[in-house]
Amino acid sequence: MNEFILYVLRDNKQLSSIDIFDEIDKIPCKKPWSNEAKTPENSCSAGCYRMYVKNILDRDKSRDGPYIYWII
Repeated sequence: MNEFILYVLRDNKQLSSIDIFDEIDKIPCKKPWSNEAKTPENSCSAGCYRMYVKNILDRDKSRDGPYIYWII
């Protein structure tokens, strides 16, 4: 999942975890989640948070909305 998140955020993009998930879902390849996964959006959000804790991504709370992530 981390590689997909970094790929989507390349070129200084700043996106929420939901937007990141939507972009990953558009990529025409095998996804980093199974068809049986009940909440792949939450897995993407958790992946973003883990990368934030490891200082790979930075984030900021958008006004009245979700966290926006970008590559440090």
